[in-house]
Amino acid sequence: MRKRKYRLAQFTFYDRTGIAADLTAEAARGWMLDKVSYFFWRFRRIEPRALHFAVSYFPKASVFDPEPGEEQRSFEEFCLQSGWQLVGSAAQMQIFCNERENPVPLETDALVELENIHKAAKRGFLLPYLLLMITGLLQMGLFLSSLFRDSLRVLGNSGYLFTGFSWAVLLCMTGTELLGYFRWRSRAKKAALEDGSFVPTKSTRRFQLACLWVVLVLLVLYFFSLEAYLRGFLLSSLALPTLVIASVIGTREVLKRWKVSTGINRAVTLGLCILLPVALSLFTTRAIFAMISDGRFQRPAAETYVYNGQTFSLYRDPLPLYVSDLLEIDDSRYSAQLTTTTSPLIATHTAVHRPRLGERNQSDLFYKPDLSYTVTEVRFAPLYGFCRRALLEQATDRVLHGRWGEYLPIEPTPEGVLAAYRLSDGVSVLNRWLLCYEDHFVELQADWALTAEQLEAAGQRLAGGM
Repeated sequence: MRKRKYRLAQFTFYDRTGIAADLTAEAARGWMLDKVSYFFWRFRRIEPRALHFAVSYFPKASVFDPEPGEEQRSFEEFCLQSGWQLVGSAAQMQIFCNERENPVPLETDALVELENIHKAAKRGFLLPYLLLMITGLLQMGLFLSSLFRDSLRVLGNSGYLFTGFSWAVLLCMTGTELLGYFRWRSRAKKAALEDGSFVPTKSTRRFQLACLWVVLVLLVLYFFSLEAYLRGFLLSSLALPTLVIASVIGTREVLKRWKVSTGINRAVTLGLCILLPVALSLFTTRAIFAMISDGRFQRPAAETYVYNGQTFSLYRDPLPLYVSDLLEIDDSRYSAQLTTTTSPLIATHTAVHRPRLGERNQSDLFYKPDLSYTVTEVRFAPLYGFCRRALLEQATDRVLHGRWGEYLPIEPTPEGVLAAYRLSDGVSVLNRWLLCYEDHFVELQADWALTAEQLEAAGQRLAGGM
């Protein structure tokens, strides 16, 4: 039988009612609070007992204090006389336990208690949550800006969607906590002034835990949706900030055990909060550039070749359409590369079929053209019309030879295609086409002007998507 257990610190800072009720239930099940920290609470095994718990707030206390101050010790001694024994504390929050059957209430003046909670909350709860909320608003603004600027790229990338959803969840969590606190404080202050009664706090623990679990599940799904060569990068991007946070908190706790003064501990900890993220940013930037240079973010190539002293990758991915399907040409030395980004809403497949460098423009007789196309697969049917409009409007957002682009309808429409368009810069048509199918779209770009027969052949091969 285990003698200790750990639980996530899932309570709001000011939720004295929920904390007391939960600890009372744990004691009845045979678990006694042993240690309080910001992330986990530790319990030890005891005989099941009927105990009473209460939470008090001491605004002058600090998370950097090596030991309780004189006023705090005096308060603890006063509480002990009434049977209230301190069992855990986290900065301004003090948790007491009483074994008596009908103990004297720990706090008797509701208005004083309310002001103590508010003073403590301003130091340990309100400011961090407000900063998190501001950060969430800024990040959501950036996400929405990207969404409006390049909708298909964002909607078709699970990483972008996961990030945007995570910031939205953070906004909901912080907003719920802040709104809940001020609503409770308003009611509590009114009751304290009218009849001196205490208003129980309303816990949002289940909502907070549900949000965390949803984000965790989506993170796991996103991790396994990545290619194997990108999973290490995701783990590193999560592990390094966690290491920084653990280093800062660990340093603070070590200095407290060494009885370092509050001022020095605060200065050292805040200094680390500035220096470590800067160092992490520099390290991460250098590491990313080094990995890009080493090709860590690229899929392993089928083979490589050297041109002008540099090494290039050659891919042999299966494609639904090759240059040789449209032209009588030997493309055995071509590179066929397929890149896919997916999300639950949209999947984007980009195919590039091109010759090796140095082999494409030797002469008209041996000319070897490029062919590339992007297949946008609509997985969420209601988005079909939106995707079609977005693809058509993309041309108007690009300057081609100093002129705005426009997709012009092609008549007659190739067989098997719902609608077809060719890009124009207002003066001449370009070798770029947009083909619309029932559940996907194809943006096709070639090095030459496709004939009607070639476009129809391409359309038939791409009718099934990827």
